[in-house]
Amino acid sequence: MNYIPRVSVIIPVYKNPMNLKEILRAIFNDSYQEKEVIIIADEPNDDFFRTDFLDRCKLIVNKKRIGKVESLNKAVKIANGDYLIFLDSDVLIPDDLISRSVQVALNSNADIVDYVKLGYGNKIIERMASIDYAIASAFLEIGSKFSRKSIALDGAAFMIKKDSLINVGDFDHFFAEDLYLALKSYVHGLKYILSNIEVRVKQPDSIKKWFDQRIRWSYGLSEWILNNFLRLIFYFLRTPWFFISFIIFVVSPLTSLGFFYLISAPFVNNFMMLYLFNPVIKFTPLLARFPRIYLVYFTRFFAIFMGSFVLTMIAYSFILKHYRIKYRFYDLLVYYFFYQPLLFATYMLGFAIYVLKVRVELNWKV
Repeated sequence: MNYIPRVSVIIPVYKNPMNLKEILRAIFNDSYQEKEVIIIADEPNDDFFRTDFLDRCKLIVNKKRIGKVESLNKAVKIANGDYLIFLDSDVLIPDDLISRSVQVALNSNADIVDYVKLGYGNKIIERMASIDYAIASAFLEIGSKFSRKSIALDGAAFMIKKDSLINVGDFDHFFAEDLYLALKSYVHGLKYILSNIEVRVKQPDSIKKWFDQRIRWSYGLSEWILNNFLRLIFYFLRTPWFFISFIIFVVSPLTSLGFFYLISAPFVNNFMMLYLFNPVIKFTPLLARFPRIYLVYFTRFFAIFMGSFVLTMIAYSFILKHYRIKYRFYDLLVYYFFYQPLLFATYMLGFAIYVLKVRVELNWKV
């Protein structure tokens, strides 16, 4: 008789049910029979209780906010599944998510089955944030090709063996509880696989929502990095493909700037001065009035900029096509020239808030 594991799907909700109806519809359309759904809701609003399929779920309602971390730990204790699937209420999942997840887990003997997370939304800020998600997915995909472990995890959607989760311990009371879980899974040697199952995550539809979300993320990321700095350095050295893919895809503009500076400096100083500048200056008296060093600096800057820009556009275009994400070229221009600087500044602000211990209400997680 074939082993058919039981699956518990755990969905934390805070006030607004978001995509809960669509999630439940997909779960109960899935042909996989050995499943249960646990919904744990903090301060749910009236729309939550009008959601379809609630009568087929285990429901825990907290009239007072207990936080996402406590909600997850509470749900795990009552879950009967051999595998646990965690879903945020703002995701969209395929109808066969459970069936495919179990198949991947059994075929690979993985403790953690992760999904390719892609954003969705038509507004410009949603499209920019969706590019972020695609780049992050590429980072995880590259890293997971060369290692069956991961030190990073996006808690919006993933599956884990219940016994493995019990072995590493409960979710920790940190803002980036998913990153802490991933790090503990790495320490305990849990096998990780990034499946080809795609999950869509709703992106913020306004600058304010985007800013609030990114500040929370940067705060949690800062907390995770600074509390585990030496350990992370050690693990990056042990798993260099994660570090390499991080450098290539997450900070690719900086990488390409450095790369093109190295290759352009000798090229500009020697070849171009000999074969371009000198002949042009010889036949253009006006240019002869300018010190040649300024022409060298300008050309070097132009070469560095164009090299960085072209390399980054190629990389991002390849990633978006790989995940079949529709985009316009000007989306990449906006992302490169406006969104990335804004994102960098926002993350630096979140880092400062954490380091300076500024008291702010960031979110409901802890």
